[in-house]
Amino acid sequence: MTQTTSSIHPFVLWSKIRLDEMDAAIREAEKEVSKAEENIKAGVAANLAQAKQSRDAFKARIQSNVQYGKAKAEASIQSAKRELQQRWQEFEKAMNVAGARLNNSRKEFEARAAAQLKSCQDMVHEYNELAVEMAVEQKESTHAAIIRMQEGVENAKQVLADVRQASSESAEAYRGALQKSREAIEEAYDSSKTAFAKV
Repeated sequence: MTQTTSSIHPFVLWSKIRLDEMDAAIREAEKEVSKAEENIKAGVAANLAQAKQSRDAFKARIQSNVQYGKAKAEASIQSAKRELQQRWQEFEKAMNVAGARLNNSRKEFEARAAAQLKSCQDMVHEYNELAVEMAVEQKESTHAAIIRMQEGVENAKQVLADVRQASSESAEAYRGALQKSREAIEEAYDSSKTAFAKV
């Protein structure tokens, strides 16, 4: 892994978690739309179309930036992250409206939480594989970094579990929990970045 690739990892994680959540939220809403009354379907269809458009633009920007980022690295990544954050907010807005119309906040939360945790566990697995390839003197620092990442995933699981236990949480509470778990995971990965910078 080169220095450029190492600097891309937090961006890839940040993007992958959000893209997986987007896909899970859209799939869940599409299931609910098929059960909805006709007068609700039309409005939700427009919101889902907007959400899909935001997701597709998000995905296209990730792909182009990873290619460009290999050459230009950190400045390009920060610029892309700002643009992707805007796409993310557009997606969230469209899904908030669709979710309110479908009254499926709990199901969407569960689908997004599962997608978020799977993305994180995949990244921990990837970092574990990288650590195996590292020189002996680097193994201690990478092992500590992987433990920090796993702790971040566990913190995220706890945030999500706390919200699951509450029987009547609002859509806002679900979204807040997803955001807190995302932040816990990102913080853990960011803190472990230096251990993998020389891989």
